[in-house]
Amino acid sequence: MHIGQTKYRIMRNVGIICDINYERHHLFRSYFNAVKNIYGKVSIVKEVSDLENIDILFIGDDHYGPHKKIWMNVSFINYCNEHDIQVVVMTNERILNSYFPWNKEIFLHLTQFDNLIHYVNDVDDAKKLGLRINRTAMSRSISFKKWDGSKKDRAIFVGNIKCKSYSERVGVLDVVRKILPIDVITDIPTWDAYMQLISQYRFVFSPIGNGNFFPMRFYEALAVNSIPLHQVRSDTLDYYTTEKEFDDCVFFETVDELKSKLVGFTKEKSHNVIWMEDHLIQYLKEDQLL
Repeated sequence: MHIGQTKYRIMRNVGIICDINYERHHLFRSYFNAVKNIYGKVSIVKEVSDLENIDILFIGDDHYGPHKKIWMNVSFINYCNEHDIQVVVMTNERILNSYFPWNKEIFLHLTQFDNLIHYVNDVDDAKKLGLRINRTAMSRSISFKKWDGSKKDRAIFVGNIKCKSYSERVGVLDVVRKILPIDVITDIPTWDAYMQLISQYRFVFSPIGNGNFFPMRFYEALAVNSIPLHQVRSDTLDYYTTEKEFDDCVFFETVDELKSKLVGFTKEKSHNVIWMEDHLIQYLKEDQLL
């Protein structure tokens, strides 16, 4: 297996394992649209027979159940290896030392691909495995509606606070409630409704979860011109270097630091944005896949 390396060859046919009908978030559609925008054409791969004539296979989230049923099949992996298909995987979960022990098992299964390029979003994984960062940003082609009026001068957090894996998140929220007006919403029926809701707020709160990465909500906040209040570890910004330079985001490690940074903070909305195509094109050029 050669992670992050490939020899140059002319690539003509591109496929992707990606559930583009999934509606709870934008990410799968963003993977599909970004790859399509970059290569001009991409085929949905659902089974081994769809691999015929494919040169590059993207897997948009290898941990998602319906995706796993496709790529973890032994005959599927063997076909990719026998036909020298370049497999490019975008992982959205923490792999090592995860709350979910099966995440490492999924990673080890991935290593059965002979021609594997793997991007991960967790900084600790990137450091230990020597891999590059996968950003869960939005594709330029994703459409959504956002609030055009004045924003509420408060923060919003939308996410799960009941799962045991998010105990640190809950602790941070409990403290933040004492220093910042914040609305906590545990569930919204559709992604479109979610985007319209967060676009009404000046701040979108993004506490640390069970990993060391930038989640989808960070990029979604920027897309609706809201200001992310994003919690990081001591080394997170060393790997998310583009985001580090954004002057319309508030990064903090502790709640005390957040409180300090909000004193005198005058920006009403964000203006920076990063699209999935931007960083993916850079990686693909480095890997000689463009």
